[in-house]
Amino acid sequence: MKPLNHDDPGCNYTSSNCIIWQGPDIECIHLCKGDTISDVVFKLATELCAIMEMLDVDSYDLSCLNITTCTPASFMELFQLIITQICTLQQIEAEQQARIVGSLTNSGTSCPDCIVPISSCFYYNDPRTGDQVTSMQILDYVTLIGNTICGIVSQINTINLTLNDFSSRIVALENAPVPTFTLPQIYPSCVMPNVLTDIDVVLSALEQQFCRLRNATGDETILYTNIQKQPAGLNNAPKLNGTGGTMSGYSGWTSTVVNVADSIGNIWITLADLRQAVRTIQINCCPTGCDGIEINMYAILNGTLFTIYFNGTIPSGFVECNGIGTQFTITDTYGASSLYTIPLVFNMNNPSGYTLNLAGTPLNLASDLTISGNPCLSNNTTGVTCESCIEYVYVNVVSCPEMTVTPIYDSIQYDFMTTIGLKTYSVELWSGDGLTLLSNQIHSSSIVQTITGTFNTLLLGTNYRVRLVITPDGSSSSISCVFYAVSTYPNPCPEPEEVVAVITCATCP
Repeated sequence: MKPLNHDDPGCNYTSSNCIIWQGPDIECIHLCKGDTISDVVFKLATELCAIMEMLDVDSYDLSCLNITTCTPASFMELFQLIITQICTLQQIEAEQQARIVGSLTNSGTSCPDCIVPISSCFYYNDPRTGDQVTSMQILDYVTLIGNTICGIVSQINTINLTLNDFSSRIVALENAPVPTFTLPQIYPSCVMPNVLTDIDVVLSALEQQFCRLRNATGDETILYTNIQKQPAGLNNAPKLNGTGGTMSGYSGWTSTVVNVADSIGNIWITLADLRQAVRTIQINCCPTGCDGIEINMYAILNGTLFTIYFNGTIPSGFVECNGIGTQFTITDTYGASSLYTIPLVFNMNNPSGYTLNLAGTPLNLASDLTISGNPCLSNNTTGVTCESCIEYVYVNVVSCPEMTVTPIYDSIQYDFMTTIGLKTYSVELWSGDGLTLLSNQIHSSSIVQTITGTFNTLLLGTNYRVRLVITPDGSSSSISCVFYAVSTYPNPCPEPEEVVAVITCATCP
């Protein structure tokens, strides 16, 4: 069906095919709830055509009625003729009863015995013989026709009521304003400023940045091709720095490289090994005093365990000025600090490093940590004392993961990916204005995995905000991630409409 505004070029077309039948299933015409209005009208029109064909007088053989006047011109005239014939038969039945009974006794037939051919739509199979029956006694035939006509009249009345109901609904829908589609908006976290933005704008920016990133790094084929360029046998190759051990013995070494991160990690470890070996050669070549001292330091944080690695060269004969060790200070980004005394010389080039447990300290383990110290080494034989300062900044890997927030009517689902190291993840549900904390769900993880959850029994059509708060194990400080704005859906189910008509289906024998 064409929309009412089809001829208006300034309007958006709304087809009546968008209108669906919301009433119950009508099995006799194969009409189902959810059909489009075009299907409903077609099925009703098809049934109406079949009924009109059944009401066509020319479809019936009236020869047995011996009509001497004009044959009926309409079904109503035919029906009246049949009624008249029945009345006539009933009138003369009493007068002819005796004769008919005697005749029937001799012939073995039943009354009335006038057998007439029937219309093809009344054909049926005899249940005893299975043969198709194409003729009936006239009284039975007239009774069947009368019952069928009553059913047809009832169906026509019901169809008319249904068509009137359809007509009013179609008019109401076609007069309703055309709905408009509004693109959803999200808060981007890195590709654009963190403000509410149309999703197509965010997608376009994301595609541009992804293309620039892929052009800068190369596609997956190029990356994997270059990963495979690691020299064969490098895992078991001897270290160039120090004495003994293989490259796979270094902390953080990846024996089976499967991605770029693994490859870059091995490259840096190899460069560090090569650089330190060259540096050792340079130092041991000539200098024996303070110029021969080379101390490097780096650290790794795993939960509350802070492991410090010292490598380099200290010429023979040098010891720490303080026999206990060298004092180091660890400071977080917010200014809190803790002091530790570490035996530097004893842990020089120790592959296991020196581990400190930062639990219970005032340090914020969710921030960057700076470790600094002033090593003092002396050679009692030569009387030389050397002092210096070293410092290393540990960039904390605690960061806010990307979180997916999905509304489902009266609930909100979320999921995010955790990182290595034991941490507590608190998912907080706030009011839409971000002023009231409504609920929170706590998760704990030390491995990389996907965390999912749901806030249930929320208000329909209501604005909320969801955010993630991360606390490293043993730390009294947390990092609060960005809010995600989300709205629950309005009522998904409209109130049921009253059924104004019940269609009764008649079945032909």
